[in-house]
Amino acid sequence: MTYKEMAFWRSEQTLGVFVLFLCLALQSSLNFFVGWEQFFFQFATTFSTPPTRAFEPGWGPGLAFTATALAGLYIAWVLPQLSAGWASAISLGLVAGVLLLEFWALTVLNLWFKLVFPATLLGLPFAAQWLHRLLATPLAPVQQKLASEQTDRMMGLALQGQGQLDMAFERFQRMPMTATLAADLYWLAMDYERQQRFDKARAAYAYIGAFDANFKDVPERLANAAAATQMPPASAAISAPLDAPQITPESGQALGRYRIESKLGKGAMGMVFLAKDPKIGRRVALKTMALSQTFDGLELVDARDRFFREAKAAGCLQHPGIVTIFDVGEEQGLAYIAMEYVTGQNLQPHCKPGQLMPLPRVVSIVARVAQALAYAHKNKVIHRDIKPANVMYDLVTDTVKVTDFGIARITDGNKTKTGVVLGTPNYMSPEQLTGRTVDGRSDLYALGTMLFQLLVGALPFKATTISELMAKITTEPAPDVRQFRAEIPEDLARIVARLLEKSPEKRYQHGEKLALDLTLFATRVQSHVSCVGSTPSVQVACRATVPIDLEL
Repeated sequence: MTYKEMAFWRSEQTLGVFVLFLCLALQSSLNFFVGWEQFFFQFATTFSTPPTRAFEPGWGPGLAFTATALAGLYIAWVLPQLSAGWASAISLGLVAGVLLLEFWALTVLNLWFKLVFPATLLGLPFAAQWLHRLLATPLAPVQQKLASEQTDRMMGLALQGQGQLDMAFERFQRMPMTATLAADLYWLAMDYERQQRFDKARAAYAYIGAFDANFKDVPERLANAAAATQMPPASAAISAPLDAPQITPESGQALGRYRIESKLGKGAMGMVFLAKDPKIGRRVALKTMALSQTFDGLELVDARDRFFREAKAAGCLQHPGIVTIFDVGEEQGLAYIAMEYVTGQNLQPHCKPGQLMPLPRVVSIVARVAQALAYAHKNKVIHRDIKPANVMYDLVTDTVKVTDFGIARITDGNKTKTGVVLGTPNYMSPEQLTGRTVDGRSDLYALGTMLFQLLVGALPFKATTISELMAKITTEPAPDVRQFRAEIPEDLARIVARLLEKSPEKRYQHGEKLALDLTLFATRVQSHVSCVGSTPSVQVACRATVPIDLEL
């Protein structure tokens, strides 16, 4: 670490001027070091043979003043450019050299230069560094412990949101018990109750009770959970059949009024098939999920309601940049959504080095995704899982479609829930990872991550574990995209940086503004490309109007 990187040294130019004037003022007006000068004088003159009376020449104050000014200049402009090790070594060497000079002048020349003040000034940065390390070292384990606890909490909330309640409980138990953790465990226990896992709910409530026996209504809920563990599930009668139909592309099987033709892949909520509506001859992408194999009891009822609610939310969106929802239904425990079948492929293959798309095409695609999201956000629908795999692009028709609004939620009133983490961790916003309420700006953060990846072939944050990744996304500033690809224009780099701001208030507030900025940037790039190879007179006009000077 250099002194320039230390928190108390980052504005070195302003600090340098202040230090220089302060040094000169101290040298000319303070008498604080007079006692030290007298001590040094008495000490040095005892070594002269025979002892003599040294005197200060007429030019001595000028020499001391000059030495003080040089010390201030060294601290202000030279020291910030050095590493901590070199700075310490050079500073100590200068201190020793100045003191030896005064000692030599006193003992040999019988001259008193009064250089103790500039020597002490040169040693102050070394003392500051030593004091900084002395104070920071005891705090480091505490800071690491707090960071680890915060990571465990975020990971627990993420696992809870993904339905991994047991793993979330395990994470929470690693943390020291606090009122905040008790509240988290309380909601976890209620999730256990909704799944009719009353033994786990009882364990969670008991864990809370050991910390605070009167926390909310824990005593009553603990008693109810204990009683429920002795009873069969009350909702067994309303559970749907467990054996959902087995859909295979070869069978030509029908689901609802749709006939299965082939398997397209696996989506976020289940299998996706290419199917045909025989009544109108329209091909659709049929997204399915065997709800009865995944949920039971009251949880199945909630899952079914959520499935149809999400389908209704997505079905209200009619935009050229969003995959259209045609139909939704359920047959023998297998729910399905019939949606527009889109040709082309998703953007995932273009996120690797060597397979990147041209920069103007990337900007055009992301601008159209921003327009689609702006429309969805106006209709109070948040995607929550924007990533390259959920954006389809057809190179032949130059068509862009945002797909998989299957995990979207209506943001009206009590339909919004906080503390629920859905989506892909690499593209999650900090507020989504920490369980706070999310809005359209969270989608724009994910879009910024996707833009970063499409430009350089790498994600802005890399980690070996999910908890480490979550900690980086929520605490570390996003790197400059030009660190990975230097030829990216500064204007585009600023757009990416704004999208990846930690605070939602500092990001783009609406997709329309993002789309406008990207469109203006693309226009300037195209104007620059059009200028290349044109006549000299046209090139002069281009240089006057187009500030971008890059080969794309």
